[in-house]
Amino acid sequence: MSSKLCQAELKDHQVGLFAGGGLFSWVQAHLLHEAGANLHVYTADVGQQDESQLTNFKQDMAQLGIPLHTVDLRDVMASFALQVLRYQASYQGGYWNTTGALRAVLVSQLAPRMVEEGCTVLAHGSVNGGNDFRRFTRYIQKFAPSAIPYAPWEDEEFRSRFRDRKEMVEFLLGQSYKEGLEAKEKLSTDGSLMGVSHEGVQLENETVPWIYAPWALTNLPQNAPSQATNVRIEFREGQLHTINGFLNSPQVLLGLANDIAGKHGVGLTAVFEDRVVALKAEESMKHRA
Repeated sequence: MSSKLCQAELKDHQVGLFAGGGLFSWVQAHLLHEAGANLHVYTADVGQQDESQLTNFKQDMAQLGIPLHTVDLRDVMASFALQVLRYQASYQGGYWNTTGALRAVLVSQLAPRMVEEGCTVLAHGSVNGGNDFRRFTRYIQKFAPSAIPYAPWEDEEFRSRFRDRKEMVEFLLGQSYKEGLEAKEKLSTDGSLMGVSHEGVQLENETVPWIYAPWALTNLPQNAPSQATNVRIEFREGQLHTINGFLNSPQVLLGLANDIAGKHGVGLTAVFEDRVVALKAEESMKHRA
């Protein structure tokens, strides 16, 4: 696992941060910059449509003078997604394992590049003890074994400063106001070409219908058109080959499948997910293709 560096020690390192506009990584970028680390932020285009604050995040990094590297991983993400489909990699028979697949793509593609460009510490914003914490840390160990993983939730200084999402939102608002940041206090999303997961305070209340999540990729079934769309899908050796006779790259085919399915409200799932820490969390998933 990580060497559990503290923030004061990070100033001696070039730190590469996985970030995409999410609350934890956004706050962490400010703190690493504040600690004097030689910080480089790496974000990826994986076809996500759920993160409304990504542009604001990039502008904020520019204002702080933090180098930001954006890498287009849509082709890699789409090819990986079709492998998930081929091997029926669904979580407990429910939703497709989109989040785990996304972490594998992000770290396998970005971590070696970070190290090649001089980073000795690779940082991520996942909560200590959760599934994503283990994914990021172990993928870093696999794909960049010479680097030191760093997660703020292992750092006592970070934990003592922020007790919850509300305090992190207030911190960012105090730095520079960004319209819409307040929504991050109660909702977290994670998206790519494969789909979007939603977690939030309302969703964890079993009396609140999950249909009120802010869908980014699909219609609710009751809002879908009443007229059916006929689709012919050809597979070869377990791989998606054509849609309605149309042959193209995995990214284009997956996008077409998502457009058709999303129009008709296909792929919405509400689940209670088992976590490594023996908790159950309610999420709504969208996996359209």
